[in-house]
Amino acid sequence: MRGEPSGKGADQSARGGFRGIGGDNLKAALVPIGFAEGRRLLVELGAEMDTSLGPAGLGDLYVTSTSPRSRNRTLGEMLGRGSTLEEALGEMHMVAEGVRAARMFKAKAEQVNCEVPFIESLNSLLDGDISAEECVRKMVENAE
Repeated sequence: MRGEPSGKGADQSARGGFRGIGGDNLKAALVPIGFAEGRRLLVELGAEMDTSLGPAGLGDLYVTSTSPRSRNRTLGEMLGRGSTLEEALGEMHMVAEGVRAARMFKAKAEQVNCEVPFIESLNSLLDGDISAEECVRKMVENAE
């Protein structure tokens, strides 16, 4: 799989939202949950398990999660503060690829019949079906 070796774009949008509603311990707990789910899905899609551990995977995940200039983190923070996806995207001047990545990974997971509760919760938030608080709760409750 090329492009999103760790599912990081989707993860960053989610973790940015946690900045708006939770502390560092919550974010630290959710990072491995999303990363593990992304790695599991990538293997189901034919990638090598270690693909996500390189600079384009784990390295990019770290930078995107921690950088205040990250578009995905910014989007997640806006969602965490209660903005809708449409409102948040309307305020941004650049593309947050995590939205597209979240949609794509959900579709790919369905194609290979892989359960992805983290990604499904994030998509429910993006669709406006649940709040950021509910999204986080579901992610934690469904962690493997």
